[in-house]
Amino acid sequence: FRSVAFAAAIVLFRDRRSAQRFFVVAAVFGAVFAVYGAAQMLLFPEWYHLGGPVAYLHNLTGFYLNRNSAADLLFLTLLCTLIVIDDLLQRFDGERLAQTILVGGRIEGRERTLMFFVMLGFLQFVGIFLTLSRGGFLLVILGVIPLAVWRLVNLYRFDLKRYKWPLLIAAVVLLVLLSILS
Repeated sequence: FRSVAFAAAIVLFRDRRSAQRFFVVAAVFGAVFAVYGAAQMLLFPEWYHLGGPVAYLHNLTGFYLNRNSAADLLFLTLLCTLIVIDDLLQRFDGERLAQTILVGGRIEGRERTLMFFVMLGFLQFVGIFLTLSRGGFLLVILGVIPLAVWRLVNLYRFDLKRYKWPLLIAAVVLLVLLSILS
């Protein structure tokens, strides 16, 4: 149901500006949900809003009773965050940004915005793993990581033939991790 609502929201926002607002709000909501869920998991593991069964005490569930639902929500908001980050990256000079981050130059307004959304994405990423949901792990491994690699390849005109063996080894390691986690 959440996936259908997500797709419907994208269809409803026809112009670029309102779609960007939707993705920004979803990104912030996902990070707030991750922080709220982690705080609830650590401080009040047996407390639920409306009562209900006490289950998944050591998993991030937030206001859900099921860890898979929480992982699903965090995955969808992580995708929104990645869309915002990708949109921001297209407006940057990659070399200047890398130099600012690595050498320690002054971080200006747009770079701060980018770092803010990277931090939001990191919180959602950690939140997915705190759910301990195998489905959430699978979504990240099969959904987010290949999407990020594909986008970086296209953004920086990365030569895949040159790095075919490291990419193949990384794919095998991911498959081994997937088999261990399931």
